[in-house]
Amino acid sequence: MPPSQAIYINPTASNPTGTLLTDDRKKQIYRIAQQYDLIILEDDPYYFVHFRDRDPVSFLSMDTDHRVIRFDSFSKTLSAGLRLGYVTAPKPFIDRINLHMQVTTMHASGISQLVIHELDYHNLCSPRCSYCNGPILDKCVTALEKTWHTEHFFCAQCAKQFGEVGFHEKDGKAFCRDDYFDLFAPKCAGCNRSIMV
Repeated sequence: MPPSQAIYINPTASNPTGTLLTDDRKKQIYRIAQQYDLIILEDDPYYFVHFRDRDPVSFLSMDTDHRVIRFDSFSKTLSAGLRLGYVTAPKPFIDRINLHMQVTTMHASGISQLVIHELDYHNLCSPRCSYCNGPILDKCVTALEKTWHTEHFFCAQCAKQFGEVGFHEKDGKAFCRDDYFDLFAPKCAGCNRSIMV
């Protein structure tokens, strides 16, 4: 009989017992995998379904040797009808998995992919507003090497929106003309008003 090459494990809410491996037990299993040069197939569709105060430590998070292939699922966290999952692993494993998918199933259900895409696309792929960190879905301002919602690009001093009016920059912050000159322009020795050049 050939020696084992991998450990397949459900660390969270394991079927059929529903047990949750402790962090210490996971470390023991990881050390065994290191000792015998085994790959860990961490199938964890119930990772977010638990009653602990914090999320469990995954095998992937403790992987220092690039030996963990982690499988997650949208069908347990979003909807049972979404027969779609995802794999996190070192690139050589991902390349082999992609090759296998190309010659077997080609791809997962297009409808399931579309649902996930619509739910998560903007959180994953849209540019983020430098003020609120929310995804930018429509018009935006690109200035000071950052991107902003139009309503969030305003004077750092008075908080007025710039609209079509220009702005002045100082130390990476945007200021309206009046505030910029009040704060940073040289003052007249006679009247102490800002000298606007």
